[in-house]
Amino acid sequence: MFVSNKSLTFISSLVLGQVVLGQACSNESDFEFTLDNLDKDVNCAWITQNKKRKEVRMERYCGTPAISAACPVACDKCPTKGICLSDNCEGTGSDKTCTFNMKIDLHAGELGYYTVDECGDEPNPTLGVVKGTTYIFKQQVSRKIM
Repeated sequence: MFVSNKSLTFISSLVLGQVVLGQACSNESDFEFTLDNLDKDVNCAWITQNKKRKEVRMERYCGTPAISAACPVACDKCPTKGICLSDNCEGTGSDKTCTFNMKIDLHAGELGYYTVDECGDEPNPTLGVVKGTTYIFKQQVSRKIM
């Protein structure tokens, strides 16, 4: 199974299980806040647009509840509890590709459940995906010929 980073399109000749995507986390596009020492309004993107000042800006502004609630991506506050994010990735930025290795656990339920190597032993985990990243869902079926 393959998910394109251009659009969320699934292509598979054999769909083995249900893939549930985590709730999207994004900054509020119309939110603005006033800088402390200047009479200037900025949006969430301002916090991370200067890589050299990113940490200082996050420390200074993301502690404000209204800003961290409106700018969860910029403030690194996206909820991840219960969402499995793949750490099996290569590349960076728009060239980043992550893989989820899917398997069937026939003993996890009456008809079996799907597990994902990157998510531990949890059956049918909720998978989190990040916009702009390419995802590969590897489905392996082992067959013994007697």
